[in-house]
Amino acid sequence: MRKNIKKIITIICALAMVVIVSGCSIYLGSGTSDSSDYLGQSNTVEIELKKQLIFCDTGSSLGSYVETVTFNTLENPQVLSSVEAASLVMRSVVKIEMTNGTITSYASGVIVDIEGGLSANEYYIITCHHVIANQGQISVFVPDDNCRNDGDYDYDENYKFTGLISNTNKLSNNRKITLVGGDRDSDIAVLKLNVGNTKNKNNKAVSIVKATFPQATDTISYAEEVFSIGNPTGSLPMTYLDGKVSYLNRQIYLDSVGYMDGMVQHNCLITHGNSGGGLFNMKGQLIGITNAGSDENKGMNYAIPFYGEEGFINIASKLIKSNTAYNYGYIEGRWSLGLSIDKADTTVKSSNVIIGSIENGSNVYGLLSVNQYITKVSFSNKTYNIYSESDFREAIMRAREELVVGDKIYITVYQATL
Repeated sequence: MRKNIKKIITIICALAMVVIVSGCSIYLGSGTSDSSDYLGQSNTVEIELKKQLIFCDTGSSLGSYVETVTFNTLENPQVLSSVEAASLVMRSVVKIEMTNGTITSYASGVIVDIEGGLSANEYYIITCHHVIANQGQISVFVPDDNCRNDGDYDYDENYKFTGLISNTNKLSNNRKITLVGGDRDSDIAVLKLNVGNTKNKNNKAVSIVKATFPQATDTISYAEEVFSIGNPTGSLPMTYLDGKVSYLNRQIYLDSVGYMDGMVQHNCLITHGNSGGGLFNMKGQLIGITNAGSDENKGMNYAIPFYGEEGFINIASKLIKSNTAYNYGYIEGRWSLGLSIDKADTTVKSSNVIIGSIENGSNVYGLLSVNQYITKVSFSNKTYNIYSESDFREAIMRAREELVVGDKIYITVYQATL
C-alpha cells in the first residue's frame, strides 16, 4: 500500500514540475464562440493507432532511398564575436508561411548542410513538425543575396519558393518546396528546397547559405552564450536575439506535441513565429531548433538540441532515410492521436476539456470533432476520468508508455450543442 501511495505522490509531483509552454508558430484565423447552455449526448469512439502523420501511404515502397546521410560540420571552429557568428548564419534561417483554408500560420526554418540523395541545387530545411502538421500551401522566403527578407524594401521575390504539403499527394515535378518527413514526438520536420535554375533579379543564380553542425562529440554547456534567429510575430524574419543557456535536459509539455524530454532551456526571447528557427553557439554552429516559449514567463524558452536519440540531427537523418518517392519519411513505431485540447469556460459532465483542433487525415479525423468535451480515456482495460487538462495529459502519457502502432484507444466525448 505504501509503495502505491509513494508512486502516486511521485507522479503528481512530476506532473506539477513539468513546464507547460506553447508552440511558437503564429496562427491567424477565425475564432469560435462560447456558451454555457448545452444539451447533447455521450459517445465512446474506438481509435486504432496508426502510423504517425504526416504519412502519405500509397501502398508502394518504390522510390529513392538514402542509405547514408552525412551532416557536415566545421573542423576546429573558432569562437567568434556576435557580429561574426551571426553574419555566418543569418541567411540560413528562412521565413515559412502555411495556408490551409482560411487559416494562415507563420514560422521559421533553417537551411542545413546535409549530403546524400540530393540533386544539384537542392537543399534540406529543418523546421518543427507542428509548423506543417495541418498541411496546406507552403511558402518559404529565403534571405536574398542582399540579406533582405519578406517585408523588407526591395526584397528579391525570386527567393520565395512555394509548394504543397498533403497526406494524399506527395509526388510533384514542379514544386519548389516539398516535405521529406515529419515526427510529432520530437517536433522535427524536414523540407526539401529545390532551387533548380532559379535566377535572381540580376539574372544570376540565386545563392544559398547553409548552417553547419557541431561535431558529434561536442556538447551544450550550462550558461553558454547563444543566440537565436527567427521570425517573431510572423512578420519580422531574420530577427537576432541573444542570451544564454539557462538549463539542460528540461522536460516540457507542448500542446501540439505532448511531453518532450531533454530540451535546452535558454533566455533568447522566443515568441510566436519563431518555431523552427535556429539556436546557434558563438562558433556559428546550429545547436538547437527553437520550438517553444512561455507566454507568462518571457525568459523561459526552449529548443530541441542537436545531440541524442531525440536530437534533431538523429531525427532528421531517420526522416531522410525513410523517405521514398511515394511516402514521407517517418520514425518507425510512432503514433499520435492528431488532436490538441483547450480549456473550456464551462464544465460539462465534470469536464472542462474540449478538443481544440484536429489534424487533417489523423487517427481521429472524422471520428471526433472540435469543441467536443473529453470525459474519459480508456485503454488496456484501464479508464481515466478526464476532469482537467492535466488529467488528459497524464492519460495520454500513460498510453504512450504502453501502446504501439496497431493497438486501440477509446475516447469518450460529449457532443455539446446549444
